[in-house]
Amino acid sequence: MNRLIIIGNGFDLSHGIQSRLVDYLNYYKKQFLKVFVEKHESNPHKLTSGTVHSDSLITFKYITNDQSILEHLIEVSTFSEFIRISQKERLIEIKSILLNQYIRKVDGGDNWVDIESLYFKTLFNYTKNVNSDRNNIKRFNEQFEFIKNGFIEYLKHQLVEFKDNVGTQEFENFVHDYQKIFHQDFNLKHDFRLMYLNFNYSDILRTHIQYHDDYVNRKINYIHGEIDDVKNPVVMGFGDEHDEKFKTWDSNENHELFRNIKSINYFKTTKYQELNSFLNSGSSFEVYVLGHSCGLSDRTLLREIFEHQKCNRIKLFYYEDSQGNSDFFEKSVEVMRHFENKNLVRKRVVFNENNKMLQLSEYLNKQ
Repeated sequence: MNRLIIIGNGFDLSHGIQSRLVDYLNYYKKQFLKVFVEKHESNPHKLTSGTVHSDSLITFKYITNDQSILEHLIEVSTFSEFIRISQKERLIEIKSILLNQYIRKVDGGDNWVDIESLYFKTLFNYTKNVNSDRNNIKRFNEQFEFIKNGFIEYLKHQLVEFKDNVGTQEFENFVHDYQKIFHQDFNLKHDFRLMYLNFNYSDILRTHIQYHDDYVNRKINYIHGEIDDVKNPVVMGFGDEHDEKFKTWDSNENHELFRNIKSINYFKTTKYQELNSFLNSGSSFEVYVLGHSCGLSDRTLLREIFEHQKCNRIKLFYYEDSQGNSDFFEKSVEVMRHFENKNLVRKRVVFNENNKMLQLSEYLNKQ
């Protein structure tokens, strides 16, 4: 039986990579204020009231001579706290509608935000506004592009720090145990195919495979692109064409609405065709899900996999924190949403209490 291993952001997180949207925005806040201060080094004693710094997302206008406020903003570690204080002091204007929606969700208690689903919901609501003409939609997408590009640059910095662990004995032990998961009950000597469907942009998975590169039928498919690969550009956006809201766009002549729809961006490479070839090859296949939330922003592609006639079973690997709390239930619910035929869920999804995501930090702490 062939095996398809779906790799999501939780896999990178298990390696200590802070690759969530909130992590990037915390970094963005730090860099924004750094540029703001450096921009006005000509006045080293204090910034004058009215000093302005702006980018595609926010405008920061320092309308006070109280240096302690700026010092406090530099010290706070989170983007959300930076926004809260800045808005209280009336120092900031949020120019991005998407960023405004994100801030509202975080203020509402959401610790994890699917930026791609939020992108679509915000864009859809924006299209109902009388001012949502072609130029405004284009500006909205440009702001999303700013976030996407900033996130990729942030990931590059994270990967530089990650490389310090590569080659250590602890890391090799970690990789070795992950290989046991990848290859459990799988005969590498048989002519079965093994595909890693990688939704991440980093090269962390390839770091694993280079330790075990002797199996010719093993392939990594970077379905959403890879950092600094011009032939396989980063895909970020929305991928649920089954959404009823999305269907209302079918007759809309504003092509800018479809700028960040994943299915359209899959046309740019052969990655989707390679996946399709794997799914329709002679043998049946099983699916391992490691670190993917299985959220609706990838529903079209995941439904095609999970409901495929040759899909035999689906194994969900879950995250468990130090208190023993896991995300298996949440992940199961998300997987169920991808099935039109709910009977298939019970037949295909397999639970095993040993299917727990490995964490590099646990290996490093054994030193």
